[in-house]
Amino acid sequence: MQRLPDGVPGNISQSLKSKSVVVPVPLEQSQFVKNKTKRDKFTIVWNHRWEHDKWPESFFAALRELKKRKLPFQIHVLGQQFKNNPQIFERAKQEFAEQVISWGMIVDVNQYRQILRASHVVVSTALHDFQGLSILEAVANGAVPVVPDRLAYIELFDKTFRYSSYPEDLDMQSIILTEQLIMLYNQFNSNTLPNAPDLSHLSWGVLKEKYVDLIDSVTQRFEYV
Repeated sequence: MQRLPDGVPGNISQSLKSKSVVVPVPLEQSQFVKNKTKRDKFTIVWNHRWEHDKWPESFFAALRELKKRKLPFQIHVLGQQFKNNPQIFERAKQEFAEQVISWGMIVDVNQYRQILRASHVVVSTALHDFQGLSILEAVANGAVPVVPDRLAYIELFDKTFRYSSYPEDLDMQSIILTEQLIMLYNQFNSNTLPNAPDLSHLSWGVLKEKYVDLIDSVTQRFEYV
């Protein structure tokens, strides 16, 4: 609002806020299935755009530490790629060749969801996220979230699933993320890994009525103009 030109009406922020409603992007009903077949080895999925604002360096730094500690794990590194991918991906593909199950963009939606359902945890290292739809899709499909303690995730997940985030400090960030993953690995090993949080309140089946009501109210206002 500070960037608006001169002559802005007084109390415009409060006025706009009173007229606004935030409605989440809904998740398809087909995402929510009861039968989720998990892999026998601890499996991590990272499913984001391959760009710097998703901070892949932090993710691979944590995996490097898991590998140093000789913890057995497998990874799916998925997401849309662009002409100038961060160089870390090419190096990581070689470094974690023994752990990689899937790498790159999965075009087939059914195959993609099968991967999510077979994964134990889904990780976000994002510097910017508005709703975190890729994380939400994975959680709806049964993966336990490992997300930074900021952004939209504060409103979406209990603190149990969030790790302290230091976006200005890669070393500290990777240490904390590593410890979170080790904790979940130990829970997996002892069959005490928590269930993925319930996100049914974000399903289209639940949000459809809210969308319909909002669209109807806007339509009615235009009818009287």
